[in-house]
Amino acid sequence: RRYIHSCTSTTNTNNSSSTTAGSSMSRKIPVGLVVADVNRHDNALYYNCRDGSNNDDYSNRTNYNTKTTTDYDEDDDDDDSDDNNIDNDDLTHAEFFGLNTYVACNGTAQSFKEFLGLKALHQKFASLHYSIPVLLTEFGCLSETYPTVNGYQGQRTFLEAKYILERPELRDVFAGGFAFEYSMEYENAHQQSPYPFHKFGKQNYGLGYLYPEDCDDIDQPCEYQPLPAYDNLKNAYTKSQVVNLVPNMDNYTVSAKRKRRSKCPPQFPPIASFHWDADETVSMAKCPSRWDSSVTCLGIVRMVKDPRSTSGIITCVILATLIILIVAFLHYRHKGNKDGYQNIDLMQ
Repeated sequence: RRYIHSCTSTTNTNNSSSTTAGSSMSRKIPVGLVVADVNRHDNALYYNCRDGSNNDDYSNRTNYNTKTTTDYDEDDDDDDSDDNNIDNDDLTHAEFFGLNTYVACNGTAQSFKEFLGLKALHQKFASLHYSIPVLLTEFGCLSETYPTVNGYQGQRTFLEAKYILERPELRDVFAGGFAFEYSMEYENAHQQSPYPFHKFGKQNYGLGYLYPEDCDDIDQPCEYQPLPAYDNLKNAYTKSQVVNLVPNMDNYTVSAKRKRRSKCPPQFPPIASFHWDADETVSMAKCPSRWDSSVTCLGIVRMVKDPRSTSGIITCVILATLIILIVAFLHYRHKGNKDGYQNIDLMQ
């Protein structure tokens, strides 16, 4: 279990490397990760820290990870290069952090102060002064305390969606989120809550369901039936009066405290303390450019030269045409009568 964080971080780093190793014209793709809401404090710190991977002496990391009153680097400059034991590779940390968290579970709550779990979540990340976007990649706690609406039990009010959007202190910490989930998972839900899911069930995460019950979108078309919780979420967004106040890149200013990486939890060994066989086999930083790699045409002919060349394209087209003709000929020959072959009309 102690290897999980280092393996995840290495995978994230390699993915980031592969997106930046191609042509300078390639689109920049942010690479982050999504985790369940367990070990909230340490996970958040680890995936936003620079863990000293370039330093072979693991013991030297102790000074960097000594517990202080803050969990972020308090240097007053934006340059990490002068900090001891910090890996200055920008790819070693996530570019966004997603948290699957279900904390707004008080179905009778009518104000933000009554959602104690959501308040605690906000207070934790506010104290971390996180330097990358935090997304609530799953939210929407199920609880029997939520009201029954139109015969459907436990219909979530989604006031947390309203608060995340409207309250400035939450907007400053969280970059948004995703309500879980769009459609009911029949196999998970129907055992506790028979179709069409009027009864509360611990797997009734869907904001709607597909009907009729036996639809498959092949022989029987499916239609989406929204539940009252769907309308609650819709209203939380569409009736908000502050949508135009949500910051964008042009008007958002990052506070000085949020320009620094987090301090790495001392119980997680740095990546450099592990031996990664893959690093000796393939260097992601040396990925071939888009047009340097060879191309296989239908798995038969391999062209090492520029695959954009006219000759390469013509070769592929000719091969494809020949294969189609051969397959068509064999097909009609098989269907031919005993006296001779039937005429082959390739246009049919």
